[in-house]
Amino acid sequence: MSITGLLLVAASALPLAAPRTLDDAPLVPHRALAEEVLKRFGVDPASDPRAVTLDGLLNEHFFHAKFGLIDLAVDAVHVADEELADNFLKTAMAVTRLQERFVEQSGASDEAAEGALEDAELLIEWLGGARGDKLAKAAAGKPGDLLTCLAPTAPVAEAAARFERYMLRGEALGLAREAALPEVVIVAPKRKHFHELLGLFGWLMPELQHTFWHDGTVTWTNTYFNSATVVALEYHTGDLARDKIYAGIDTNERNPTAMQQQVVQLAANSLISNLYGERVPPALVGAMAINLVIDVHGECATRVDGDLRQRRTEAREMFVPGGQSEGGMLPTNYANSRFRVDEGKDHFVKPLTDSQAAGATQARQERKKGKVEHFQILDDNETKGYVVSAPLLGTPAAAQPPLPAEFHGDGAEFFRAYRTCFLHWLETEGGGAKKKSAQTYGLLLRELAALGSADSLEVAIQKVYGKPLSSAAPGKNDLEGQFLAWLARQ
Repeated sequence: MSITGLLLVAASALPLAAPRTLDDAPLVPHRALAEEVLKRFGVDPASDPRAVTLDGLLNEHFFHAKFGLIDLAVDAVHVADEELADNFLKTAMAVTRLQERFVEQSGASDEAAEGALEDAELLIEWLGGARGDKLAKAAAGKPGDLLTCLAPTAPVAEAAARFERYMLRGEALGLAREAALPEVVIVAPKRKHFHELLGLFGWLMPELQHTFWHDGTVTWTNTYFNSATVVALEYHTGDLARDKIYAGIDTNERNPTAMQQQVVQLAANSLISNLYGERVPPALVGAMAINLVIDVHGECATRVDGDLRQRRTEAREMFVPGGQSEGGMLPTNYANSRFRVDEGKDHFVKPLTDSQAAGATQARQERKKGKVEHFQILDDNETKGYVVSAPLLGTPAAAQPPLPAEFHGDGAEFFRAYRTCFLHWLETEGGGAKKKSAQTYGLLLRELAALGSADSLEVAIQKVYGKPLSSAAPGKNDLEGQFLAWLARQ
């Protein structure tokens, strides 16, 4: 793991435990699902997988909504359903709003940026007026493209073309790319559709069947294949009975925009990685994406990072903060961690200040020096506390000891909240007055795009802010120290 950027060193991954079955037969028939999909696509399952590519299948058998840098795709047969078509339109509008917000955040203010924002607004307005029943009737389950299928007015079509070019070139960050490709985000409306894709991926690349063809995928919510991101629009119920493997729960059951938020966060990860490449470390990408979700939807009620284990029952899996999992997961009886009580509506300020206050108390009891740099995390039973102390960002954090195993879950949630809140503070407070802070943060985003690697992140921060990201003893002369003092005043 890189020690640059928003380094979070106090966690480790636990191996995935596949659900137990009563016999040796796989719980999920991925091979049979792959053959079912291939036959529907007109591909002989006995043919050589090397002669078939995902790009080719996407072009020939999927329905697309291409807006800006995101190519939202779904197996075309699903667009014939009015409800699924309506969900597809909602997600298309959500990822367009995401990109509009990113352009605003970048601080680009030239004529091209103003035009891009106007184009995005026009596209959002048009998507908001589109109807699922009309799309389902027009698409009729056939491959195609949303704009072509619904035939909008010339101004809308022209705005889409301009916005796509602007985002692909990376002009908001001062780039001028000519050969960049869009980020493909495949949505799977139902649980079976998601597993069909996993089956297809394992067929396309037999050497990766161990990744996609195992029973642990039953509860996955997302995955990655080559450069494509795949998102399930339903959660699994958590019932591992053989006849319940495709049982799903509408993502929006507890929250009316959770589906869009889930897609937006994963699309934001792809967007940022596309524009920055290796210049931005994964932990920073994740924090930027969460803040974008909150900016667009007012909260982040997703389950694609942090502590993704089933809570209050059997613990199954937990991932390194900032890293990408092979598949996020969420059982039906999930419980919000204490760091998600308000789904990040305040960018996690309140749970962090509570953790900071508790950390200060425990630190005094343990005779540790300092007032604002300590935070308390809890074990899974929430009966034992453990103090983590800044520096928690950048190269100085490399000296931190690993967390004891029983604190991994709450630690993952804490670090997720900490890095996300820090970036929010940087954008709204880190440069002084709010307007100046936003301008400086935009300058940082553009400066990062000009760097050569993720190892230069702290150099960019020093250049833009005139002070280091952190230090061995965070204080008023570094950004993390200022953040800690601000947090203690909230």
